[in-house]
Amino acid sequence: MWAGGSVRFNQDIQVDGHPFHCAESIADVQVKGNEGEEKIFVRVERTIFAGRYPGEFKTPPRIAEQRTLVFMRDNRQEGSPAVSQTSNKVLKPTQTPDFSHTMVPTRELLFRFSALTFNAHAIHLDKHLCREAEGHRNLLVHGPLTVVLMIEILLVHLETLAKPDIGEFPFKKPRAKITHVEYRNLAPLYAEEEMRICIKRIKNKTHQGRIETWDVWIEGRDGGYAVKGNVTTAQSIGVLDKQFKSPRFSTGVSRQGITPQDRSLEGESIPEEQVAFQNAINARHKTVLNQ
Repeated sequence: MWAGGSVRFNQDIQVDGHPFHCAESIADVQVKGNEGEEKIFVRVERTIFAGRYPGEFKTPPRIAEQRTLVFMRDNRQEGSPAVSQTSNKVLKPTQTPDFSHTMVPTRELLFRFSALTFNAHAIHLDKHLCREAEGHRNLLVHGPLTVVLMIEILLVHLETLAKPDIGEFPFKKPRAKITHVEYRNLAPLYAEEEMRICIKRIKNKTHQGRIETWDVWIEGRDGGYAVKGNVTTAQSIGVLDKQFKSPRFSTGVSRQGITPQDRSLEGESIPEEQVAFQNAINARHKTVLNQ
């Protein structure tokens, strides 16, 4: 069982053909519970570095992750019915989200995520096994998938907040970056059942408002907590400044989908509107560089 974990994003990973490697290790193992009903809690640490092999570059990890996995005894007697894993205890949120998104995870989504993460566990693929052997009413949604969904919904909200207000210069504000995520899985989520992903900003800004924390959670069909966590974000001004270190922009600062050019666009085959727009982009970036 995937009990929870955390992810720290120290630096972006650019998908530009450069290699990265992941180092994984078991950091801690604890046995809890009475004899015969023990649960083994295993904490796994994963770090992602730049380079083809560990130690190629003397740089800190780009991403540092911790996962807590729980292993339990299989005390079922052969031929006996599965014990229901559905709990009657429902812990409902007491706060109202700033932003939420409702969705229904499909069997196809679970299949594709299993393939993407090389996870062949039948609890995400075989409905009959889930019901008859594991005691779940349907296919179980992956723990990592719920984390991905919470991060994606928060990114959508941050993108909305980065849009310019009416009357402002028509360029987006720097979007806040997610720097840390921590979460716990409290109740199972199932395929083909509605779930609600919720985001709420916590009112505790620091460093002139550039660092913020957010409550994130997922509610199951009963309205209770299924996943609960918190996220730290920081304005990416410092990160963007590092990219303006050279007068040549050949590598492109295409965060907004526009790549600054080294020279003004010319040529009969290029529309005049595109030439004017690109030249305006170049001029603005040079101003930022000079500042």
